[in-house]
Amino acid sequence: MDILGAVYAALSSKGGKQLLGQYFTPWNLALMMAKLNPDPNTAGQGLKVLADPACGSGVLLLAKANQILETHGSSELCKWKFYGCDLDAICARVTAIQLAANCAVHRVEIGEILIVQGNTLAKSESKQVILHASSPQRLALAS
Repeated sequence: MDILGAVYAALSSKGGKQLLGQYFTPWNLALMMAKLNPDPNTAGQGLKVLADPACGSGVLLLAKANQILETHGSSELCKWKFYGCDLDAICARVTAIQLAANCAVHRVEIGEILIVQGNTLAKSESKQVILHASSPQRLALAS
């Protein structure tokens, strides 16, 4: 669940959010979007990718992880790579913290998580990696 996003949205200045074009998606709307967005074909063995180019607090990534967990179980999460990027360094860090904390609290693993700070449309060299983690289960599946 998105806890830090609501806190950050409430505490950050209204002018600062408008300057960066930040609008945080409510949890219920994120859950609805995750349920409406069908999973890719599960017949292939490849890693399924969920990318959020303006991840904010990571609520859309969290909602999709929740939907996968409820629909397919924890073993399916190990087949996914969650990629998030945000211009705001605080938001990128909040996303990383929330994904890692939710995995720890719920004792589940996501195949791979890559969270970066920077401009999604810019060259890769201009982005800073905030979190890059792989599940030991995913590495075992790949072998």
